[in-house]
Amino acid sequence: MHVTYVADENVLDPLVASLTSLALNGSELGTVYVTIVCCGMEANDLKYRLPRLGGLEIGTQRLTGAVLEEFPSPNNSVSGHYTRAVYVPLLLPKVLPKSVNRTIYLDCDTLVLGSLDELWGMDLGGRGIAAVRDRYVQNISSRFGVSFWRELGICPELRYFNSGVMLVDVQLWRRESVTERARVLLEHFDNDIEQHDQEVLNALFAGNWLELSDEWNTTNFWRRSSRRYSCGDDMLERAIVRHFAGELKPWVPHDPSELPDGWKYWWYLKLFKGEE
Repeated sequence: MHVTYVADENVLDPLVASLTSLALNGSELGTVYVTIVCCGMEANDLKYRLPRLGGLEIGTQRLTGAVLEEFPSPNNSVSGHYTRAVYVPLLLPKVLPKSVNRTIYLDCDTLVLGSLDELWGMDLGGRGIAAVRDRYVQNISSRFGVSFWRELGICPELRYFNSGVMLVDVQLWRRESVTERARVLLEHFDNDIEQHDQEVLNALFAGNWLELSDEWNTTNFWRRSSRRYSCGDDMLERAIVRHFAGELKPWVPHDPSELPDGWKYWWYLKLFKGEE
């Protein structure tokens, strides 16, 4: 199994919490190989701790500014405080080792609470991505969906996925020049794009991705009790990958009642630091 993260200095604690949860829960079949793509971050502070995480074999790939400059800077009113690093997932075919033909991509604000073995073994059926439908942005034409769907002639009713957890066929991405096609879209629509790599990937794979159940990417949509129990039992308890997507994060000051499972983040972080 291979897992990929993209990180900078702003998400170091969330990254190590996620890595710790991956080491403890990620696989029952053996070593998990991890690539951390570092954006403007020296990995030295991280490396001396990583050997403590049994079951993971971790490598780092540091991106230079020259690589990131292949993409335009996010420059609209919504994306004004972001940097080019938000587009790094579009570079997976370029930055991952040539030996990696598929990977599970995880955002740093995720916790792995169950085995990823089933996900890793899924048949993509010729598709480039397996992902979970975004519960906030239901369709391509929804607000915060693909803003340029009309220009591309995409069917507006097609479903829209959250890119924070993906099974990626890296070999297919290379074969179909996904990075180069993404660059073309960014050149044409950079002033319209609000959801960064997620919006671009939804445009590129519209109608051609494998939909996963919500357990594989349980977002903050499910934090409210009225939604958590809508499927019968507690969706937060069923989560295999818990994704703290959006502005509400365990490490950002908030009312604990707004994030009932936020304590899990602190548990994994303290475990990593030897403070259990």
